[in-house]
Amino acid sequence: VATMLVLPATLPGAERDDALRYYLSKSPLVVSGEIVAADIGLSKRGGSQAPYGISLKINRVLKGKVRDKEIGFVFQHFERDSTERLEFLKKNGRVIVFLRRAIKARGEGSGWLGVDPWFAVQPASELLERSLARLVAASESEPEPKPVEVYESGDDTLRYYKSRASLVVSGEVRENSPPAYGDDSTCTRSVRVKVGRIMRGGVQGDEITASVTRFEDKASDPAFLKAGKRVILFLRERKGDPRYETVDPWFGVQQFNSAMEFAIDEVHAE
Repeated sequence: VATMLVLPATLPGAERDDALRYYLSKSPLVVSGEIVAADIGLSKRGGSQAPYGISLKINRVLKGKVRDKEIGFVFQHFERDSTERLEFLKKNGRVIVFLRRAIKARGEGSGWLGVDPWFAVQPASELLERSLARLVAASESEPEPKPVEVYESGDDTLRYYKSRASLVVSGEVRENSPPAYGDDSTCTRSVRVKVGRIMRGGVQGDEITASVTRFEDKASDPAFLKAGKRVILFLRERKGDPRYETVDPWFGVQQFNSAMEFAIDEVHAE
């Protein structure tokens, strides 16, 4: 590990915000809060869809309006088994959620639904909260869309992710460098990955090394980036060594998810 050296990254403002603008464009309500209860649905379709019924105590409304201090919503996530479960989806977990109205079963009014299976529930982050509030304050108000009857497949999001990258791979983390922290709250690691599947682009050999930049504080220690864990990387080429870097600090590296891996391969991106 000592031989893997990496310098902290400094990102242009537009690049920092692009993904967040996309998330906000799909979300009439965005709130931060603490999970009071999270019950996973007993039925799974195709062995991968796991509907969560979540009760959330709201700490802050970042976009939209809601009168209640506690709300319930459904988050339709994809997970093959417990290894693909999001660790913060549990009681007392602190999260930021992106929601829209959904028509309840049998026409009994409307409820809240996570806008997307991939980004609708995020672990709490002061930086993410501040960034979203800043972007909302600077944007014009939008009319709330009509309630919907169906869950989002998430294909639009994966198409957006894929369009930003020239190389998309899944694989197993073999080694990573100590983190380098930037002045803009970024954390950069050099990560060596044994490639399992290529969803866009091509590589020579069965291993790549990439500069992985995320927004995180020094107290963070993301478990999914440890050696032996599997990840999905959205990459582009860069000058210097390593040859590749993640395309975005918010979504450029993902905890491995078999449904995401399959869907990325299927969606078309410009």
